[in-house]
Amino acid sequence: MNYPSDAITSLKPVYLDGIGVFGPGIADWSQARAVLNGSAAFDINADIPPFNVADLPGTERRRAGK
Repeated sequence: MNYPSDAITSLKPVYLDGIGVFGPGIADWSQARAVLNGSAAFDINADIPPFNVADLPGTERRRAGK
């Protein structure tokens, strides 16, 4: 993509408190890190790890409908 030269300088800062990863074969952060940095293959056919809705913040629990 081609952006105007002033597009980068006009961007606003973004702050993150944390991220989450959930998917087949990714049961914890160390497995997610290995897949995301390319040192482990992502297996789309792997089992999806159990998910505990109670671990989510309240706003996300409400969206999950549990």
